[in-house]
Amino acid sequence: MIMTIGFCPNIIIRPLVFLIILGLSVFLIIKLCSLTNQLESNLIYKLNDDRSKTFKEIQDCADLLKPLNSSTSSLARALSSSLNGTEITFSIVETKVASPLFLLLSTIPYVSQVAYTGSDGLLFSYYVDEDQDQTFAVFSNASSPLVYYSQPVNRDNGKMFGQAIVLNSSFPIDEANWIQNASDISMPYSSLEKGWNNRDLLFQNTIAMDGRGAISVGYRAQMVIDNFLPLDLHGGYFHLASFDGTELVGTKLPGAQIVVDNGSISIRQINSHGNEDKLITKHSCDRDDDDLRQFTVKIKGLKYKFYCSTFQISGVKLVYSLAFPSDGMESVARNISKLSVALLVLMLVIIVVTLSVSIILILRAARREMFLCAALIKQMESTQQAERKSMNKSIAFASASHDVRGSLAAITGLIDLSLEDAKPNSELAFNLTQISTCATDVLGMLNSVLDTSKIEAGKMQLEEEEFDLAQVLEEVVDMYHPLGSKKGVDVIVDLCDFSVLKFNLVKGDRGKFKQILCNLLSNAIKFTSEGHIVVRTIVKKPSKENAIIASNPSSVLSCLTKLCYKTNGTLSSLDELHPVQQDPNCMEFVFEVEDTGTGIPKDRQKSVFENFVQVKETAFGQEGCGLGLGIVQSLVRNSVAFLS
Repeated sequence: MIMTIGFCPNIIIRPLVFLIILGLSVFLIIKLCSLTNQLESNLIYKLNDDRSKTFKEIQDCADLLKPLNSSTSSLARALSSSLNGTEITFSIVETKVASPLFLLLSTIPYVSQVAYTGSDGLLFSYYVDEDQDQTFAVFSNASSPLVYYSQPVNRDNGKMFGQAIVLNSSFPIDEANWIQNASDISMPYSSLEKGWNNRDLLFQNTIAMDGRGAISVGYRAQMVIDNFLPLDLHGGYFHLASFDGTELVGTKLPGAQIVVDNGSISIRQINSHGNEDKLITKHSCDRDDDDLRQFTVKIKGLKYKFYCSTFQISGVKLVYSLAFPSDGMESVARNISKLSVALLVLMLVIIVVTLSVSIILILRAARREMFLCAALIKQMESTQQAERKSMNKSIAFASASHDVRGSLAAITGLIDLSLEDAKPNSELAFNLTQISTCATDVLGMLNSVLDTSKIEAGKMQLEEEEFDLAQVLEEVVDMYHPLGSKKGVDVIVDLCDFSVLKFNLVKGDRGKFKQILCNLLSNAIKFTSEGHIVVRTIVKKPSKENAIIASNPSSVLSCLTKLCYKTNGTLSSLDELHPVQQDPNCMEFVFEVEDTGTGIPKDRQKSVFENFVQVKETAFGQEGCGLGLGIVQSLVRNSVAFLS
């Protein structure tokens, strides 16, 4: 009975959980089907709306381009009023007709050809050759025989220049037929034909003038094409051609070709070789009510719904068609439904896998954390033990160094006494001098070691006093100038703007400051074999930003920035830098030691401030134990300054 009671909750809970998950899955599937049907309806509505917008945009483009022929009628009226019954000769054409023609060509956009044709055979025309970027005049100054001449024209003033040439037989002389006949018509005449250059299609508008001639203006068909190309067809295929079949915008309908003839549209199938195979269907698009003609065509197993109609541009009747895949929307809806079900299944699988992986990762992370805690405790104990050993070793080393320094001081004193009794320039005096020099070097090394130990123990104290900064700088340079001269190296002081002479009285630890400069200058002389060493100083107002940048210990420049400010401790945060920045009596002193030595390899620059470290690549037979820059860095960090 106890066992039954203990297992009852699990027996009840597991089926309930399964039923809940099953119910949620069924609910999600039903909801998904509903959303899919709704999405399909929305897509069909959106498709119809997009198609309606496309038809409207096409009609708007056509309406926008309709007024192009108004310029022709305006020019014809203006010339009729100007001539006012005057007998028209070629000289009259050149003086009174040519100028308005050129003005219209130059000012009306997209006009590429303008012409006057008289009923007596006189002709004067301008046209623009885009390939040559040149305007030409075409004229005929006699009625019989008809001889046409061409001559270049200045694009600024319309004056002809150069030699007139007779047009050859390849030039479209047949253009004169409709211009000649246009003088007999009473209504405006429009056509889509090639221009004088026999290349560009033009929308030609011709209007009779006083029954004595005609004015024609030609607009580039490319302008019309450019207006239709940017239209968003929403996946449709657009085809535009003239009423008699001249193609303007060709469609790329897969597996078929659209041909327009006399207002009817023919759909022809294309075989694998790209040639027309057979006629699929033919429908007339010319309707009086301007409604869209609709029909469905099956091309290579795919159904397309066609819409076609006609409109006029600049008086020229055009036929357009739009083809849309009729089963595209249903296919999209089915694909979306399948994708939704697949995503639901994938989501359930991802949830199960994610939960399993999460549990495994949590267990592994808990075990790893336990091991890490145990290892960290052991590491902390080992670190504390090593620190105690290191501290004891440092104390013992410092004590021994102190005792040795005392003995060396006694030895140095005895050597000095012996030198007084030794004969000058004798071998004994020379040996005693060498012994004294070596003892002094050893004493200097011991002092460096003791200084390092004192800094590590935090026992170094700054002794503040007022001193002359310029004088200390001069003393340090004078001290090392002989050493530099002995190696052939110039030691130079660069006071920049001489501001250090203005702010020479400062307050700080004179001894530690001098020790820092001496170590830097000594290091520069030690590793410079030729050239020069420059000690540069700059005085400026303190800046928090400069202090932050200068405090970066990984910088490469050998630059000491000293803030002479009265303080009993070091700056440990930016909040402590703020009073220094705001103090009007505080100045920032920047000292740079620049040399022409071999330099430090880039991969070793971070280690030059470590104790007992020397760069072997540059320490070519040089003395020292590698403590100089380490002591400098420790002294700087114990003061209100930064080293890089």
